[in-house]
Amino acid sequence: KDLVMDVDAAGFPVVAWTDLDLLHINCMRWNGTTWASAGEIGTGPYAEKPSIACDGSTIYAAWLQYPGGGDWYVSVQATRIPGGPMALSDTYPGLSGLTNASPSSPKIAVVGTNVFVAWSTDEDDDYAAIRLKQWTGGTNWFGIDGSDVWPGIVKLTGRKRLGDLAVNNLGQPFVGGEITVQGLQWTWQYGVVGA
Repeated sequence: KDLVMDVDAAGFPVVAWTDLDLLHINCMRWNGTTWASAGEIGTGPYAEKPSIACDGSTIYAAWLQYPGGGDWYVSVQATRIPGGPMALSDTYPGLSGLTNASPSSPKIAVVGTNVFVAWSTDEDDDYAAIRLKQWTGGTNWFGIDGSDVWPGIVKLTGRKRLGDLAVNNLGQPFVGGEITVQGLQWTWQYGVVGA
């Protein structure tokens, strides 16, 4: 389930999906002849909702990681492939931090060294938030203009859902989604200028 796809610099598709039997995320890359494993994303006991973005031959991924081993909260994680010690934030508590705000719908976008991850929290609550963080190297992330804490990017009170995240060639992120206020549903788009 949760199939996502992007295209690498060679023009070949890269796909990722949640493997319900093994409870992790598989990632495969077409090499022009056959599908080859790009690796597993996430760890036990359960990882789901992948988002991938390719830059050159590097695959960037974000996903929801469910807790295990004494960890309490679902978290948003991110990594890049090829593997090795190149994790962006794939250890608990991840990008979403220690909070009881339930994250969902993670999205990742990249251009060059500009890597962004957005997610929504508490989607079914009037105090929902859309969060956005930018990678600054190593395992360091920061919330752009306070967008990683409540009320997030969209300042209106209402049930917010993240639709998508994109970054332009200048390294500026754009997010869009929907908000429901008093039974009315609206779409919204934000561009972060100067990020």
